[in-house]
Amino acid sequence: MSAGAGFDTFVSVVVPLRNAAAHVEATLAEIDAVVGKVFRHCEIVLVDDGSRDQTVPIIQRIQKQMKNVQLYCLHPQYGFDIALIAGIDNSIGDYVITLNVETDPVAMIPQLWAKAQEGYELVCGVDVRQLREGNYRSWLKRLYYRVLTAMTGLVIPPGTSGACLYSRRVVSYITQNRDRHLLLKILPFFISNRVATVEYSALRGSSGFGRRNAWGNITRGVTILLGSSIRPLRLLTLTAFLASSGSLLFAVYVVAVALFKRRVVEGWITLALPMAVMFFFVSLILGMLSEYIYILAQQSGNRPTYLVAHESLSSVLDIQQKLNVVEGSGHFASLPAEERQRNGGASSGQ
Repeated sequence: MSAGAGFDTFVSVVVPLRNAAAHVEATLAEIDAVVGKVFRHCEIVLVDDGSRDQTVPIIQRIQKQMKNVQLYCLHPQYGFDIALIAGIDNSIGDYVITLNVETDPVAMIPQLWAKAQEGYELVCGVDVRQLREGNYRSWLKRLYYRVLTAMTGLVIPPGTSGACLYSRRVVSYITQNRDRHLLLKILPFFISNRVATVEYSALRGSSGFGRRNAWGNITRGVTILLGSSIRPLRLLTLTAFLASSGSLLFAVYVVAVALFKRRVVEGWITLALPMAVMFFFVSLILGMLSEYIYILAQQSGNRPTYLVAHESLSSVLDIQQKLNVVEGSGHFASLPAEERQRNGGASSGQ
C-alpha cells in the first residue's frame, strides 16, 4: 500500500502491555515501521497494566528517540479490556487501531486500513484459527454468538478479537458509555452497521495478560449478554411464569389424586422430583438476578473505571510540528517557536 493512502489521516494505534520488557522494543520498532509506510500522521498509545518488570523504563528510554509515543501507566492491574479502554479514551486519531501485540500480528494494520478506505467504520479482526479447531470450544463460541445475535439483534462476527479499527464516530460513542469496559466487544455494533472483517490466525505465545480460563470466559460472556439487552430479563419473566404454572399444575394434580384415587401410595419420587425441578428454576432466577444487580452496582458506583498513575510522552512530538490547524499563515504560524511548541497539542488534528 502506498504512503499516500493515509496521507491526510491521523491514526492512533492503541497497545495494552503487561510485563513486556522482553519484546516491547522490537514491537515498537515494528509498529513504527509498518504504520510509517501507510500514514504520515500517527501516534502510538501504550497502556502499561501494572507491569512488574522493566517495561516502563524501556518505553521511557525509547520515547527519547521515537516520535509520538504516549505511555499511560495503570495501577493496580486492571486487565486487558480496561487497559484497552484507557488507551482509546486518550487517543485523538481520526481512526483508532487496537492490538494485542502478543496475539495479533502488527502486519495486519494495512489490511484493517484498506477496509476502512472502502467506507467501513468498524473493521474487526477475526481469529479463524479458533473457529477452525473443531473442538468443543469453537462449537460453544459459535453457539454463543448465535444466542447473542438473537438476544441483541446485532450481527457480530464469531471469533472477533481485540484487533480492531474504529472510526472517530465509533470511538466517540464508545467513550460516552459508562459501561464501555464491560461491553467494548459489542458497543461499536450499536452505532454502525458499516462493519467489515479481516481474517487472520492469532500468534501463539504466552501473553502478559494471560489467557482467560473457562470460568472467566463464561462470566464475561454472561456479562455481555445481560448488559447489552433486556431480552434476557423478558426470558427470566417467562421462565418464572412457566415455573409457577408448573407448580400450579402439580397442585391440581395432587388435589385430583386425593379426590379420585382411592389408594394413594406415598412415594418420594412424585414429591422429590417436582421439588427438585422447582428449586432448579428458583436457583436459576436468583443467579440471573444477582448478575443484573452486579452490573447495576458497577454502573452506579462513583469510582473511576481506571486510574492513571503516571504518563509520559516522546521527547519529540511530530504531531505538534505537523498537525497544526493553520500551517504557514495566520496567528498560530506567527507565534514564536517556543509558544507554538506549547500550544501545538491543543491545535493538533481532532
